[in-house]
Amino acid sequence: MGAVLRKYAWHAFAILMCIYFLAPMVIAVLMSFTPSRFLRLPTDKWSLRWYEAFFNDPKWMESLTNSLVVAGLTIVISLIVGMAAALAFSRFKFKWGTTIYTLALTPVFTPAVIIGMSMLGVAYQTGMWGGHLIIAIAHSLWAFPLVIMVLRVSLDGLDRSIEEAARGMGASPFQVFYLIILPLIGPSVLVGALFAFIISINEFIMALFLGTSETETMPRVIYPTLRYRLTPLVAAASGILMLVTVIGLLASARLMNLRRLVEYNRSQ
Repeated sequence: MGAVLRKYAWHAFAILMCIYFLAPMVIAVLMSFTPSRFLRLPTDKWSLRWYEAFFNDPKWMESLTNSLVVAGLTIVISLIVGMAAALAFSRFKFKWGTTIYTLALTPVFTPAVIIGMSMLGVAYQTGMWGGHLIIAIAHSLWAFPLVIMVLRVSLDGLDRSIEEAARGMGASPFQVFYLIILPLIGPSVLVGALFAFIISINEFIMALFLGTSETETMPRVIYPTLRYRLTPLVAAASGILMLVTVIGLLASARLMNLRRLVEYNRSQ
């Protein structure tokens, strides 16, 4: 009986924690449907006026376009670097492999302000400051470690005899990768792309260091607007970002067993 009570107590605690963390986001989304000019929850009337204002405002649409461009570049960079690293860690056994693998994951634990400051010097030296590419490179430092973790789990789970049979029949390494490995790890590649997209589209501090008025992403536009002019338009913009994030997370959870991913990396 005591064990059952403890089980339900832990479940209740987990539910309360989820409510505690999700309540502010739910309230923010609800405020985006208010017909009022002020940030408050809708009462008797609901309105889409602030979403209409968002899509009719060139500044917000430009920021959304910038966010999508940067996120797209982040996906490409993260997948190229992450897939190459995952293949190396999975297919080749070398000295200090575990240490190097751990070091490869450290950027995701590095504060954004440190990455932003360090990349600022690189941006000035290379002349890339203010462009979409330098912001995407910075975002990739957070994204590619997740791509490595996701892809390595899938690569280590593949039956190596299939690859060996293909090579025995004369397939080149590129053909083995393109025709056999890539289709088998396709869902994991998509999950890695979604993770990179979610990280990039929500990141603010690196974009603040490396962007200009012409490459402002949505989080960078939201911050000063929220700081100096409280308006439900900010809630609408935040609602769009949260919708994109939730869709990405749900798709990732559907495509891959995230518990398996956590348990695998815990065992390394």
